Order: sequence, then C-alpha cells, then structure tokens
Amino acid sequence: VADALIALGNVKSDMSDHERAMVCYQEALQIRMLLYGDYDDRVASVLQNMGIMEFRSKNLVKAREFLEEFMRIRKMNHTDESADYVNVLFIIGNIHKIQGNDDKARENWAEAYAIFNGIGLAEQNPQIAKVLTNLLSGDEQKSKKSGGVLGRLTDGLSGEKVLKATKKKPMKVAS
Repeated sequence: VADALIALGNVKSDMSDHERAMVCYQEALQIRMLLYGDYDDRVASVLQNMGIMEFRSKNLVKAREFLEEFMRIRKMNHTDESADYVNVLFIIGNIHKIQGNDDKARENWAEAYAIFNGIGLAEQNPQIAKVLTNLLSGDEQKSKKSGGVLGRLTDGLSGEKVLKATKKKPMKVAS
C-alpha cells in the first residue's frame, strides 16, 4: 500500500498537485514507520520524496527539514554513500545558496562531490561531475547551462522516482 501511495504521490507531483502529493507521501510515511520503524531506509526514501516536493513548491525550510532527516537516517544506517544521498546533498546545497548561505552551500556540494567520486559515479556521469566541479569553483553560470542533470540520480531505495530531469505534462484523456 505504501508503494502505491508513493507512486500516486509521484503522479500528483508530476501534475503539480503538490497538496495531494504530500497527502499521499504522508500516508506512505506513516505506513512505513509503522511497519519498519522510524529509522529504516524505506522511511528515509519517503522523506526524500517529501523534501523534494517541498523544494519544488519553494517551501525551503520544510524541504530542508525532510531532507536533513533523510540524511540523518541514512548516516545512522551507514547507507549514505549512494546516488540518492548525493542528490539530497546537492539539493540542500541549493537551498543554502538560495537562502544566501554560500559557505554552507559549498560545504554540501563538496560533500556531494566527494561521495559522488568515491562511489565511482563520476566516471559514469561526467556531465554531473562537471556541474559539481563548476559549483565548487564558483562558476554557477556553467552549472546552470547544464540544466537539471543531477536529476538523473533518481532511483530511490524501492525504485521510486524522486526527482526528474525534465517535467512531463499530464496525459490528456479523450472525453
């Protein structure tokens, strides 16, 4: 049931129905916490979805809360060396940048870059490595030109998509 709620939340998110998406994610979170406990990676993946949803909705404080809780769980479980974790660090860095905290943004991007390289993703994803390098060197214009390439690091723990590089428009249903 939780997986279906997450999938439904993702559909609602793609349709820019953020309120309904968040309701789905909250229900999935409650189910997973009940089944697996508060500190399971499957709980963290729902928090990741919720944080990304809040980030897309420009609710930066709430986004950071969810994403930092994701990070705390993943660190506690020693599952922090992953593409999901790199993606979350990148987003939190962006939140800090938007809020005017450049030092904290670079700190998050540097950690993301270190993990990204450490787990061998740089060789597989040279364009993403370049974006992170540009951000760390302060060349944000080159980073922006690359678009949302970090969105390619999107497979969650149970295969759910948590961030997409492009926005899809909802399918029109013939009446």
